[in-house]
Amino acid sequence: MKSGHESGNMNHSEEHLLGKDRLLHSVSFLLSPVSHLLTPVSCFWNYLREASGENDYGRYRARALAEEGSAMTEEEFYLWQLRRKYSRINRCC
Repeated sequence: MKSGHESGNMNHSEEHLLGKDRLLHSVSFLLSPVSHLLTPVSCFWNYLREASGENDYGRYRARALAEEGSAMTEEEFYLWQLRRKYSRINRCC
């Protein structure tokens, strides 16, 4: 049995999908050399975000929603971190 494309009985939406697939394939082919360069850059960027603590709220929120069903706002979390950090004795010498 022939498919709609082989028999020439393809409707407009099928033609549109084939055109879209061709476009996606050509774009991914053109970007493939760039994507190999972006992988180390994105890994380094993620490392910097983790090291600086920028990703702390995202991790907290995901865990809190899974465990408790609710989470602090980003502002509340930031203030909580500041209070926790500076409420202890912090002597450098």
